[in-house]
Amino acid sequence: MDSLDLDALRQQGEQYRRLARRRLVRLVFVFALLLLIYFTVRIDPSGYGTLYRFENSTWHVVPGPFAGVPYEVKISSANTVWVYTTIFGGLYRYDGKAWTAYDRRDFNTKSDNISSFTLQGEDVWAIADTSVVHWDGSH
Repeated sequence: MDSLDLDALRQQGEQYRRLARRRLVRLVFVFALLLLIYFTVRIDPSGYGTLYRFENSTWHVVPGPFAGVPYEVKISSANTVWVYTTIFGGLYRYDGKAWTAYDRRDFNTKSDNISSFTLQGEDVWAIADTSVVHWDGSH
């Protein structure tokens, strides 16, 4: 009877060791993953307000005059790029050569806060706080 008890204890001990090894391997894996993230991912505050494009398997910065954080990008039928930003607000237009920034003075509104916009050909319709804004290419 004593030998049965010893065999059962040995089996139970082996099960505990296997479980402890698995837990240790998982812990080492999680720790290694956290170290990898820590040394490779950085949040760069100077990158706020930056727009990126993915080309040739690489992300590239698209230089622009963004005062806020680019939130929505739309491309018109004539390939004009429109971007609206959060935080500081504003609407930006890229014609293939240069960016143009639009704000409340251009749209005759009290705020720069664009919450949504849509394109109809080259016309832009936007919601700026409580106003609906229409831009037809010149105003």
